[in-house]
Amino acid sequence: MDGRGYVLGARLIELGAVALAQMPLTTVARPLLERLSQQTGDTIHLSVRDGDEIIYVDKISGNKGLEMRSRVGLRKPIAITGTGKAQMLDLPEKEWGRLYSLAQMVVLSDEMPPPGFLAWEDYVSAMRAYRALGYTMEIEENEASICCVAAPIRGARGEIVAGLSVASTLPYMTRQRLEALAPVVRSCADDISRELGFVGRRAS
Repeated sequence: MDGRGYVLGARLIELGAVALAQMPLTTVARPLLERLSQQTGDTIHLSVRDGDEIIYVDKISGNKGLEMRSRVGLRKPIAITGTGKAQMLDLPEKEWGRLYSLAQMVVLSDEMPPPGFLAWEDYVSAMRAYRALGYTMEIEENEASICCVAAPIRGARGEIVAGLSVASTLPYMTRQRLEALAPVVRSCADDISRELGFVGRRAS
């Protein structure tokens, strides 16, 4: 020892700050996530934005014997995850393009890119539709065979503070089921938003 003692790395400090900042969110959301898990039997994810990425801050595994690579603390490019896209709904399209380009670089560098990654024209068209609907879908854009439907969670001032999703594999999560689950997921996200102090609901 040289007398300086142990010094926390900047990244560890940052992660600790993020965790502390999100404690009220996860505490408020957990009972509602558990209820959603019981309703659907699928994997539930809760994430927050950190720069150009999302961080999963909670996860409840489904009861179908399936396991995904996602875990609490894992980071992903915001533009290729359902919960991330839900957190992009209020952003201008120019920012969509920037975040998409960053995600594209990550995807193209992968030896086995996800098969559902969309061309920009298809991506922006889908995002426009999602903005009107108030929820998003992700079909093999992040991980092969994994699909999800997600919705934004809003804070007291109406700003999007997190994203919530229900996810499963293709055999269990067809597009028809994604569409059927969308109002259930959005309702749960709205309930969490109200618990956080949001007093309205954005028009769909």
